[in-house]
Amino acid sequence: MCIMNTASYCIDEECNVEDEEALTARLQEQRDILALRIAEMETMTRRLQAKSHRKHMAMKSHDMEAVESMMRSIENVIWIEVSR
Repeated sequence: MCIMNTASYCIDEECNVEDEEALTARLQEQRDILALRIAEMETMTRRLQAKSHRKHMAMKSHDMEAVESMMRSIENVIWIEVSR
């Protein structure tokens, strides 16, 4: 029987004190394991989001450099045309 079903049974019906204590300890242990796992998942999520943000910013920076380069080229062409 699943631990949750067993706990529900003990809540609704009668279980001996030792079984209730064992279930309580087991549920707390499982909760602690899940809390650690959730913390690991949150850390990984934040790390992936940070990496994605850095890549996005790098792409924007690269795009801005390309735009600035293009603007300089246009300015040079205009300067050459005006100078003639």
